[in-house]
Amino acid sequence: LAQLDEVPGVETLMAAISFQDSLVYMIHNASEDNLPNIDGEIPRVSPAHDVNGTQTTNAEKKYGIRILPSRVASNPINQIWIQGAPTVLINEAAPAKSRVLDAMACAIRSSLDEAKSRLTKEPIQSSRGRIISRKRKFLSDAEAKDKSATEWEVEHHPELSFINLLAEASNLLKKDEDASSPALPSIFGGHRLLVSALDVILNLDRVADNFQLQRIFNVLEGMIERPIMLFQGGPTYHIFTNCTIFLAHIINKLHSDGFNGNFGKAQFDEAINVYNGSRIVLTKHQSKLPRRLRCHEVPSPNMCAKIGEPMIDLTNTSLCLCRNCQDCIAPGLSAKEVAKRVSINVDKINWQRYDEKQFELNDHALLTVLSRIIAEEEMIL
Repeated sequence: LAQLDEVPGVETLMAAISFQDSLVYMIHNASEDNLPNIDGEIPRVSPAHDVNGTQTTNAEKKYGIRILPSRVASNPINQIWIQGAPTVLINEAAPAKSRVLDAMACAIRSSLDEAKSRLTKEPIQSSRGRIISRKRKFLSDAEAKDKSATEWEVEHHPELSFINLLAEASNLLKKDEDASSPALPSIFGGHRLLVSALDVILNLDRVADNFQLQRIFNVLEGMIERPIMLFQGGPTYHIFTNCTIFLAHIINKLHSDGFNGNFGKAQFDEAINVYNGSRIVLTKHQSKLPRRLRCHEVPSPNMCAKIGEPMIDLTNTSLCLCRNCQDCIAPGLSAKEVAKRVSINVDKINWQRYDEKQFELNDHALLTVLSRIIAEEEMIL
C-alpha cells in the first residue's frame, strides 16, 4: 500500500484488507495485549510524504485522516489492524462495492467495541493503542483510556455507528445496482447477502416478525446454495453462523408459543428445514478450520421436545471467543457467566490440542518407533 498511491483500483485492495482485518479484530476482541511484538521481524511502515498536487478532501478534514494508501499504511493505529474511520467508505471516488466492504468492516469493529463496553468496564484498547490514540487525537489519558480508535470515531461522528453504516452500505448497493446495465446475476450478490446478514445479527433487539424471518431465510438459503462463500476472507463464516443461531432463537420461540394455524406450522417447518441445511454446511466448514477461528457450535434440534420446551438447546453450546458473537447466542448473560462458559470452551480447546499432539506423529516418527521395536526384538532373539 505504501507504494500504490497512484495505482488505479487500489481502493479495492484496501477494502479487502480492512474486511479481513475485522476478523482479526474480532478474534482478539480488539485487544493487542496478547499479540506478539513483530516489529523486529516486520518493520513498521515509515511515514509517507504526500504526492505532489494532492489536496485534502472535505471528508479527510472532517475525520482528521488521509485516505492515500501510503498514509493509511503508515498510520500508527493501523500497524496491527486497520481501525478508526473507514478510509475507503469516505472516499467518494472509490468503487461502490469497495466502499460497501469497508463500511461492513467498520460496522463489525463498532459492534465489537459496543459489546465489550456493555459487558465490562475494562479498557477496550491496549496500553500501546492508548498511547497512539492520545498522540494522534491529542486526548488526555482519562479521555482515551477506554476508547478504541473506532469507538472514538463513532462517539464523535454518529454517522459511523453500525446502524448508520449498514444503511449507507445498502444505499450504495442500490445506487450501484441501479447504475449497472445489464443487471448482474444473483451469483454476484455476495455484498447484498452480507449486508442483510449483518443487519439481522447486529439488531438482535428487533422484533422477529415475518419480514425479518424471511430475510433470514434468504440469507441462509443463499449460503446453502453457494457454500463456497464461507471460504472468502473476513468474518463471513462468523456472520452466517450467528444468523443460524438467531434462527434457532426464533424456532425456540415459535415452538414455545405453539403453532398458530396452518400458516404457523408451515412457517415452523420451513424454519427447521433451513436451520438443518445451514447446520450441515456450517458444521462441515467448521471442521476444516483451526480451532481458534471457529465460531459457535450449531446444535441439532430435538424433534421430541414438548410444547413450551426449547427445541434447540443453546445453554450448553460452546461459545465463540469473539464478544460480539457471544451476544448472538447468549444475549443478556452477565460478564461472570460469559467468562465461565468461555473458560470451559478454552479448556476444551486446550485439551483437544493436547490430545491431538499425542497422536500427531508423522511418517518419519512412526518409522523410527517401528525400527526401535524391531531392533529390540532382534537383540532378544
